[in-house]
Amino acid sequence: MKKALLALLILVCFSTVLLANEARLEALGEPSPYLWDYHDFFYNPAVLHMYSDFVFVEFMDMGGNNQFGGVTYSPLENLTVGVAVNRKFGEIYSMIGRSDISDFLPNPVNGVDIIGAYSTGTIAFGLGIFKSGSKDFSEVTDSDGEVTSTSEVSAGVLGVNLGTTMMMGETEIDARLNLRFNSYSRETETSSGVETYENTGGMGITFGGRAFLPMTSKMKLIPAIWFNSHSSGEKLTSDIRDDTETGDYKNMTLGAGVGANYQLEKTLIIAGASVVIDKYTDEREEDFTETTTYTYLPALNLALEHTIWKTLVGRVGVSKYMGTYKDLWESNENDSASETKLSLPIAGDESNIVSLGLGVSFGNFTLDWNLSTALIFNNLYLISGTASGFSSNVTATYNFD
Repeated sequence: MKKALLALLILVCFSTVLLANEARLEALGEPSPYLWDYHDFFYNPAVLHMYSDFVFVEFMDMGGNNQFGGVTYSPLENLTVGVAVNRKFGEIYSMIGRSDISDFLPNPVNGVDIIGAYSTGTIAFGLGIFKSGSKDFSEVTDSDGEVTSTSEVSAGVLGVNLGTTMMMGETEIDARLNLRFNSYSRETETSSGVETYENTGGMGITFGGRAFLPMTSKMKLIPAIWFNSHSSGEKLTSDIRDDTETGDYKNMTLGAGVGANYQLEKTLIIAGASVVIDKYTDEREEDFTETTTYTYLPALNLALEHTIWKTLVGRVGVSKYMGTYKDLWESNENDSASETKLSLPIAGDESNIVSLGLGVSFGNFTLDWNLSTALIFNNLYLISGTASGFSSNVTATYNFD
């Protein structure tokens, strides 16, 4: 009976043991940047040399809207290359959501990552290029077949990622720089003239660094810093009416933290504490400016990964975010202003997160599931059907080295 239950549990709750992935990270309560993960090479391509010769597939929802996969390979001893397809990247999706013409704009699709890393043994350099886009064209004709109007819409992202990793004695250090060029436009042409909506700005920049400092044979201390900035607006150029241009919508994030990894014989313990300031400034309207600031002081994470049986691993993560929320509304026409201050958490803010996961591997092939915590309350519903999904993330990897 116990073996049957274990077999059922494995079939329902596959999870990886060897390589970190999105499902494992979520099961551990998102402890990044306090452990190495193959997802790091999307942002610091130099990390690619640590994860060569394997295939990975991420299933992050049931509908296929957020699924991607790829392969890495080392054709030379010091060189590793990788390709991934269908990944989403950049701020373009939120930019489209804020646009006055969001109903007409397509979401970028067919994302492609091309990544390369060169390692000398103690230092590695990497370059990654990301591209996704979508473009549609339509026309309207009259009863005689004459074209009366045309419309062309497009949206896309170009990403350039640079990074390095290095060994200084037993200390591991990595640093990265990410540039994102987001853009969209809609051009319509009628007998009255041409009108073009398009974004202004649209560039995003991120940089960060961390170090894994060995304190004992079992423990590493990880200080980390990161910064992110993005701004964009929208303008209309028209032959029919007056040209217009909005102000920018800006986001700035600054974070710093310290984490620790403690490795026992069968258990990995990860703990981290971060201070994060996340600021949004909306200058799109002429008559007012609104600034929203989240100050997480601190953001805490505690995670545990334990080998239950040979290649079967259990995971649990707990996250807790504390701090303040401030919303400031200021008139651009007079001295009036209003301010709201609240202590975090606020309604709709997931400040307390408990996550679970299990893992299993079969030789070089691994599967990883992050378990839905709704299972605890809804049971398995094996006969009547599942009331909610077993998992929010599923990952499959195969190492062919």
